[in-house]
Amino acid sequence: VLMAYGQQFPLGYLGNPFVDEAEFIRHIAAALGAECPGAATAKECLDALEAFLRRRHMERKVCVVFVDEAHLLDPVLLDRLLVLSNLQISGVPLLQVVLAGVPGLLELLAAPRFGSLNQRIGSRHLLRPLNKAEVNEYVHHRLAHAGGDQELFSPRALSAVQRRSGGRPRLVNL
Repeated sequence: VLMAYGQQFPLGYLGNPFVDEAEFIRHIAAALGAECPGAATAKECLDALEAFLRRRHMERKVCVVFVDEAHLLDPVLLDRLLVLSNLQISGVPLLQVVLAGVPGLLELLAAPRFGSLNQRIGSRHLLRPLNKAEVNEYVHHRLAHAGGDQELFSPRALSAVQRRSGGRPRLVNL
């Protein structure tokens, strides 16, 4: 997504969930291209980020930040995402947030503390394990992308990969 659409509108990626509040806001600002001085407080970074988002809104640019491993975020940072989702102009959110994590993320967001944040999630997608045909296609794709022989694994070996991995791509890769 970043490679395909990064030139069309500001996109940011956060892959490290183990940051404090000021670092979190600073990372979002930096990922999107907003200026936030290194010594700035969380409030100052939030103000700079909001000003940046307002400018992008006036340019009709949608800003999107992807938060990977979101299930590992400190609850304070999930609260901060709620604050960021409150940044709007005439009911139009200034920032779109994509949360990616393991299925436990859904359970975390269902907690009463995160009710407001949970209600603001407009779309949810759960990736299911790959079936046997999908594992075969996935392995062939990965081999082709790497320049390898797509027939490297026998059908029997691919069946074993599917059984042992349960169809989970990370385990298929291993």
